[in-house]
Amino acid sequence: MNLAIEYMIRSKELYCNVKFPFSVFIENPQTTEKRVITVCESFNEKKLVVRQWFIDNCVISDMVPSFSDYEINRDELRDSKHIIIPKFRLLKYFHHSFDTGKKQNSSGLMASIDELKYNSGFESLLNSKKHQSAKATWLWNSFKKVYEFQSKNNTNIFYDDKNEIYARILKNQFPHLLNNWIMWRKYMLDLSNDPGSVAGELFFHEEYKNMEKRENYEQNPSQINKFTIKKDYSGIEWF
Repeated sequence: MNLAIEYMIRSKELYCNVKFPFSVFIENPQTTEKRVITVCESFNEKKLVVRQWFIDNCVISDMVPSFSDYEINRDELRDSKHIIIPKFRLLKYFHHSFDTGKKQNSSGLMASIDELKYNSGFESLLNSKKHQSAKATWLWNSFKKVYEFQSKNNTNIFYDDKNEIYARILKNQFPHLLNNWIMWRKYMLDLSNDPGSVAGELFFHEEYKNMEKRENYEQNPSQINKFTIKKDYSGIEWF
C-alpha cells in the first residue's frame, strides 16, 4: 500500500483536496448496471449539485444518457444517498508509484528532487494518469455497448492517450458517433483540468468499502469476524 495515500485517507487530509466538478464511476456487480455520478458547485454556496447519469438507459437515438439532478448540503457530501448507492461498487482506483525524491548524487549522498517535480508527483498521486486512462476505457466500453459497434484497436489500458485514440477511431470508422462521444466525455469525464484534484473513486473509497461490509454482514451475519470490521483499502489497485 502506498503510505502517502493511506495516511491521507486515515487522517482525513485527502478530503481537503476535493475540487469541483468531479465524477465517480460505479457499477452493480449483480446486475452489471452502470452509472456515472458527477458533483459540481451550486449557485447556492452552501449546496452542491449531484447528477446521476443512467448509462444503461441510453439508447442509440440518444446523444447522452438520461440523468437526474439532486441538490445536497455541502456537509452531506460523504454521506449522501445520491452518491453512496446501495449494491453498487466503485471503479477501482489505479495508482502509480510515487518518487519519494531520494536520489544518489555524485558524492554518493542522498539528495532530494526539486520542489516543482515533487509537487507535480504528489498531485498526480491523487488522480493518476493511469486511473484517468482506466476511466476513459470504462466509459468507452459503455459507449460501444450503447451504440452497438465494435472497433479493432490495440491500446494500452493505462498509458495510451485515450481521447486521441478513441476520437480517431470514431472519426475514421463511425463519424456519425463522434459528437456523441465528445458529449459523453465533456459531461462525465473531462470535468476538471485541475492537477491537484482528487479522483472521485479515491475520495469515496472508504464510504463504499464500509457500505460493502455492511451489505455483506446483512447477507451473512454469521461470517462476521474481527477482520471484517477493520478498515480495508484493498479496493485500491497498487502498481
